Amino acid sequence: MKEYLSQNKVDFTDYDVSKDEVRLEEMFNI
Repeated sequence: MKEYLSQNKVDFTDYDVSKDEVRLEEMFNI
């Protein structure tokens, strides 16, 4: 997940990945 976001230059610093993983997946359709 973090690799995907980093490669796409997405700022995920405001997200707790473990908490919002599903929300992020929905947002980015991954």
